[in-house]
Amino acid sequence: MTHPDTTSQQGLSVDTSIAAETSGAAKTSGTAETSGTSGTSGLSEDGDRPPDSFVDPDVEPDTDWISPAQNKVENNFADLRWKALLPSGQPLCIQLLDKFAQVTEISSCTISVLWTNDSEMAGINKQFRQQDKPTNILSFPAQDFLPDIQISDTKTPDTKASEPIFLGDMALGFETVTDEAADNGQPAEHHLAHLFLHGLLHLAGYDHQNEAEAEEMEALEIQLLAEMNIPNPYLLKPDPNKEGNDHV
Repeated sequence: MTHPDTTSQQGLSVDTSIAAETSGAAKTSGTAETSGTSGTSGLSEDGDRPPDSFVDPDVEPDTDWISPAQNKVENNFADLRWKALLPSGQPLCIQLLDKFAQVTEISSCTISVLWTNDSEMAGINKQFRQQDKPTNILSFPAQDFLPDIQISDTKTPDTKASEPIFLGDMALGFETVTDEAADNGQPAEHHLAHLFLHGLLHLAGYDHQNEAEAEEMEALEIQLLAEMNIPNPYLLKPDPNKEGNDHV
């Protein structure tokens, strides 16, 4: 059984030639998709920290998404082909963002997403994971844990909500995401929704480096996707003749 990739990195440094926007995080670790539920993590450390704010001039900012529960997605487009897919994908992603925040008991959150292509994803993947190839999604958590003040307190409903927490950054590669959807025989917006949710869970500290972690993360994904009428993606069988098709 395969999963969208995860490899943790501590202390990322941002190369200004790569349009991976990073927002004010005291400490950043990066996760990216890998197949399987076990094996080496490819951990590397360089001791640098990302700047408080970084926006590549070649990336086109776009309207932020604000969910009904006031969770926020800061969008940056490096490949405009995404804009043809997002009219159908955006509603699913926004609803999943609120469902994710509810189930993880996060009071309010913000994430940043870079909508890019395989060429740039390969560069980011090589820089942070030492893998010179594209992948579908890369996630960079802003911190190792969620502060207690950001967890919803059901015992004190009248308590004023704290400021939104910045969970981190995600980047998605257009060709890989759409090709995988076609190979899996599923609507592209369903595959995008699954990857978006998978990335959110990584930003909140979920992982699948061992069987127990994988089962917990997978079960939560299946549950939340089912609430959106999206079939279990782990039951899909990619084309075995497709070289390199090892992602869901």
